[in-house]
Amino acid sequence: MDVLKALEHLETVSLKTEGEQDRAVKLKAIKVVDEQLALPVLRNSTEFHKVLSFAVHALLRMLQDSDMNVWSLSEQALVKVTKVLNKSYHEWIVYEVWKGMKGIKLEGRSRRFAIELFSLQAHRIQPAKAEQFRTSLLKTLVNICSEHADQLLQEALSKFIEPILQYQLCSAPLSEMAMLLDELTSNISSPHGRVRRSAAQCLNLLVRHHRQHSELVRATMERMYHLTLMSANRTKQQKDQAAANAQPAGQPPAPVTLFSPDNLVSAATLASTYVLQGVLHCFRQLLRVTQEFVPREKYSIADPMLPYLVTVSDLAMECLKHDDNNVIVAALELLQEIVKAYWVQLGYLSPLEPRADELLSRSEAMLFGSRKVSVSVQVLLASVSCQLALHFPAPLTAHIHPPINGFLAPSTPPHPLPS
Repeated sequence: MDVLKALEHLETVSLKTEGEQDRAVKLKAIKVVDEQLALPVLRNSTEFHKVLSFAVHALLRMLQDSDMNVWSLSEQALVKVTKVLNKSYHEWIVYEVWKGMKGIKLEGRSRRFAIELFSLQAHRIQPAKAEQFRTSLLKTLVNICSEHADQLLQEALSKFIEPILQYQLCSAPLSEMAMLLDELTSNISSPHGRVRRSAAQCLNLLVRHHRQHSELVRATMERMYHLTLMSANRTKQQKDQAAANAQPAGQPPAPVTLFSPDNLVSAATLASTYVLQGVLHCFRQLLRVTQEFVPREKYSIADPMLPYLVTVSDLAMECLKHDDNNVIVAALELLQEIVKAYWVQLGYLSPLEPRADELLSRSEAMLFGSRKVSVSVQVLLASVSCQLALHFPAPLTAHIHPPINGFLAPSTPPHPLPS
């Protein structure tokens, strides 16, 4: 079997492997492509670039095969082909991988691996072509982010998007990035945890590598605030509508009042649990990335998260009253990050002692009260309290000693010894 017949077979064969004979034919064709594609005799032909494009597409297609032996061998062949021929035929490889990333005749595992291969080639795209290419790249990324149902695709994008952002989008105008930011913000409210975490990771990497770091942080925070308010107002309208329907006929409906950005913290009680989990996780990621970004600046700049620190802290405190354990865990992780790295800065913006006393009171009620909380919540509560004790040891002692003494005290007097 020569390479052209092998490629033609791989391009037309069914992606559902049935029986040992079908598997053997596919594996033989992939091995022929792997061995013969890099031969000097074939590379010296004038039509080799067409054969290479055909081969990359055929191997990407075979990644969708149902048999693990077939798609794993195709993956190995693709890695070898791109590594050996990348220097001389870089543009042809990137073009085919780019079509796979856009989802042209490919889906599933093939598209995810195309994203990985494109990220490995992102640094080799010439700057003169990158400016013209940027609009199409942003449109493709927006289309990928809009496919909310494909959780594995969103996870693959968050894993391999960093080189793309670092080399291709680091200087893109914020006006062009607006659609990508909106789509990632929409994914923050997804009911799937994997999609929410992937969106937060993409936003984190975008903030880290973009040259307009502070402006991008502000744009992201405004979108997170707007997302929380929209979710709370939607729930409030539903409740007001249900109350209006329950009123007797002829009675005028009560005026509808919606939450505004000034009462964002109050809106947290009505926001969706998925929105709160995603927003709190995104806040935590932004605090981490700004913490590592600001000290490496040559000149001293203001931390872009400082204007939002009080509101973020109050929102996390309010979420501790939530019924959902996942929301409480996200809020405690955010508070842990604030107490660990931003507690001193928070003291310049708001009094710390009342805030510390309130946090310890809620921790005491959750640890020693009648409400049952999960082990992960208990561990986070203990961690936050210990971090807080580094700044305020006296309040922690006042809150912890009475419950511990009551817990250790015997509930019933000891029985007398028998005579």
